[in-house]
Amino acid sequence: MKKQEIAQYSQERMVKISYPSHSEFNNIVFPIGLVIDAHQKSEKTNITIDYNTVSFNEELSFPYSVPEGYQRIFIN
Repeated sequence: MKKQEIAQYSQERMVKISYPSHSEFNNIVFPIGLVIDAHQKSEKTNITIDYNTVSFNEELSFPYSVPEGYQRIFIN
């Protein structure tokens, strides 16, 4: 995929995501970066993301503690 576009012409807004380059790793194609262009009426937002490294099958941990006075909630 090279580009995606979503537009709502009646509300004068559009977002375009393009993938300018890619790389292959273990027979899987990954984008090296992406460019997001968003337009809403007279406002524009441009975001450019470049990936430097990619890792696979890494165990992830997001440690945190519940602040005092709050109760931990588990979602299954």
